[in-house]
Amino acid sequence: MNATRSVILINDPGVDGAFTTSLALLDPRIEIAAVLATPGNVSAQQATRNLRTILDLVDPPRLPRLGIAPPASFDVDGRQLHGANGLAGLQFPAIEPMHSQTSERLLVELARANPENHTVLLMGPATVLASALDREPALPKLLRQVIMVGGSWKSPGNCGPGIDFHFRCDPESAKKVLNAGFNLTLIPLDANAGLVVSPADMELFSCGTPTGEFLRQLIQSGIRFAASQHGVEGFPMKDMAALLTLLHADEIHQTPMAVDVETRGEITRGMSVFDTRWATTAQPNASVVQSFPEGLMARYLEYITPRVDLG
Repeated sequence: MNATRSVILINDPGVDGAFTTSLALLDPRIEIAAVLATPGNVSAQQATRNLRTILDLVDPPRLPRLGIAPPASFDVDGRQLHGANGLAGLQFPAIEPMHSQTSERLLVELARANPENHTVLLMGPATVLASALDREPALPKLLRQVIMVGGSWKSPGNCGPGIDFHFRCDPESAKKVLNAGFNLTLIPLDANAGLVVSPADMELFSCGTPTGEFLRQLIQSGIRFAASQHGVEGFPMKDMAALLTLLHADEIHQTPMAVDVETRGEITRGMSVFDTRWATTAQPNASVVQSFPEGLMARYLEYITPRVDLG
């Protein structure tokens, strides 16, 4: 990707979402037009507060607009992995946003103002994008691309057998987005499972700047939390898949596929269905990421670290 692209982030900031958003704000190859909060890992209010905290800590050269998460709630959340506040227990002053629109209203406004200009990185439940679609049915033609982190093809799942957390939170919205006609890239758990930061990666951000110190603490706390709660060393950075796909699409293996979501069922609610039958008549509705090149995330972290050092 050579030219600067305008990006809108939709996020429910847990550890990986906060990490990805912070780096995206400092990457000179993209311009973040807005960060839109959605409930998911944490409540709507906490998601909005976390994004505001990230903006204040990173203090990017160009401040994007902030969208307030809609007052939705789900019967699952991500606090077991990300901590009660989504940031692995790190505490920051409570900062309430001022003069901000709800996320779905802001998304529609930006899309109408600059048609075919924005790429959406959807790194949380599809609630905001589906609500924006209700407000503006022409949204698939107004957005340049949607890169969606969600679904599980052959993966064992992270929110029930074969079920992805983002889809499980709001399967109705996921289904609506998948079938709306967006220029859609989908990144299932199968592809992003290998994107993990290790204790060694903490040293990348020991630079003393506010942003670097925030990222170092975030990684350290996230790894400690994951080890105590799940007995694993390292923290899964699934949301990084969206940013890497945006920036390195030509290196990533993708396949057009027909994908849908189960919205009912005691066991299967939120399960994604990939129609790979030889004689299927289903038309592909997403370009599905199959895998990332080995070492791609490490290479990206080496690239972005000097920008963090300057932050």
